[in-house]
Amino acid sequence: MSEMKKPELVDAIANRADGVTKKDIEAVLDADIADAVSMCRPFVMDPWIVKKFREGTAASSGCTSCNGCIGMHRTKLHCVLNQD
Repeated sequence: MSEMKKPELVDAIANRADGVTKKDIEAVLDADIADAVSMCRPFVMDPWIVKKFREGTAASSGCTSCNGCIGMHRTKLHCVLNQD
């Protein structure tokens, strides 16, 4: 991660969208690589992932980025790996 640098922009926010573990998210923010980290598929896997990160009850969402949820666009959006 050390080779990545936040672009020098004026009045803009740099955003990274590939950190799905709490450790990765904290590293990106602490290293000032980005101003924010966004997630999409991790919320499909576990809608409560941010709450769990804050409580310390989860280290990752469990999302493998398999795109199984993306293929569900004709039905209810859900994670094909999460059977809960």
